Amino acid sequence: MIYSDLVMGIALMMAAMIVLLAVMAWRGRPDMAFAGPAAAFKKLFDGAKDICSSTAKLMQSSVNTYMDVGLPGQLADIGPHDIVTKINTSGAAIGFGLFVTKGSTDGSAVLPDATGEVTGKVGLGVTVRTLHIVSGTGYADKGAMSVIKKGRVYVQVEDDVIAETAAFVRFVAGDGEQLGAFRSDADTADAVALPGAKFVTDASAGGIAVLDLNLP
Repeated sequence: MIYSDLVMGIALMMAAMIVLLAVMAWRGRPDMAFAGPAAAFKKLFDGAKDICSSTAKLMQSSVNTYMDVGLPGQLADIGPHDIVTKINTSGAAIGFGLFVTKGSTDGSAVLPDATGEVTGKVGLGVTVRTLHIVSGTGYADKGAMSVIKKGRVYVQVEDDVIAETAAFVRFVAGDGEQLGAFRSDADTADAVALPGAKFVTDASAGGIAVLDLNLP
């Protein structure tokens, strides 16, 4: 009973609004003064149809799997992720979207500076960008870091990379280079392929790619 009364009330309100709009249109338009309410109704309905047509054209008809542009360390999708917490003991800030390895103590993490720290079991994962970190440089020394071991994350790449290819991690850094950064090859002998990791999108040098991780 309450439901039917509600429906009836809504219907009466809609009818009243249509009549009011029709009268307003009729009285406000000289070219409709002698046409009567019927013409006003037609004008309103034609206008509503045009609005609906324009709205339909503006509606999104497709959805990308990934954002057009991500930031280093952002999660790339809402799929399953394995994220752990580690303490930065490197003595300096560690940026987002970089590979980290086990530090000197349990629960700590640092940037890699040897092949085995990338390929061995001490490799931990990639630093995740989090909203509560306001520093543009990343995680401060002695700060707690979110590190992703499994899932997909955005990373900045040093050179052009291609989807479905191995991801290499830098462990030797010269001027202008970053330990823990990702690239497509060994850069002579300064980077090594990360087991259980691959790029799943293309990206140009300096751009952002989606990295798929499946680390132990």
